[in-house]
Amino acid sequence: MNKNLLLLSISFLFSFQTKSQSKYFTLPISTSINVAEIKTDWNTSLQRFAEPVADEHQQTNQLNALKKDLLKKIKPHLNPGATLREEIDSAYVWKGFQGNSNTGSVPNDNDIAVSTTGYLISVMNTSIFKYDLNADTAMGQISLAAFATSLGNTHSKYDPKAIYDPDLNKFVVVFLAGFTHSTSSIIIAFSETDNPNGNWNLYELPGNPLNDTLWTDFPMLALTNHELFITVNH
Repeated sequence: MNKNLLLLSISFLFSFQTKSQSKYFTLPISTSINVAEIKTDWNTSLQRFAEPVADEHQQTNQLNALKKDLLKKIKPHLNPGATLREEIDSAYVWKGFQGNSNTGSVPNDNDIAVSTTGYLISVMNTSIFKYDLNADTAMGQISLAAFATSLGNTHSKYDPKAIYDPDLNKFVVVFLAGFTHSTSSIIIAFSETDNPNGNWNLYELPGNPLNDTLWTDFPMLALTNHELFITVNH
């Protein structure tokens, strides 16, 4: 894939129609960055807290009720006198480390990608965390806002997804900007190498390509040998 041009085919499938609509874009590269050279990262987070509901433990109580109901269904299959925890093997932790810092955003929108050469990218809501598995060393964390500063897009960045391309030995990170039909966009970042602290090429796609009242949310990714597929909720 030419790093300077991105040929994009967007197909829209509607449950109430038997055919799809397609629209083609040829997009020039929006900007190139070197992550190691980004020194300023305010990583601001604006949160609004609503008034407490009448029963602040309602969700916890509902979850506990579901657990009890599930245990009743499973218990007849357990060994006599055994608990559910004793029947299930404990998880084995091969290597553990502190990942992305929690910003209090809900949901966390976790995703992860690992290269065959030992680099790891972990994304969570508004940040990208990088790790060198060979050296067992963190390579730093950067907010999506700082990562995409050179685009000049000042709208909120969120919902990151990450995937590793084993054929080209590079990472792809996709995230969104804007929460309205007039501000929505999809940002795609391709690393030039397997090193997440190196150079990246960024593209900005329209989040409302049909120019209506819809906007893009919740991206998902898939790769073939020559194509990147992105699905979103409109």
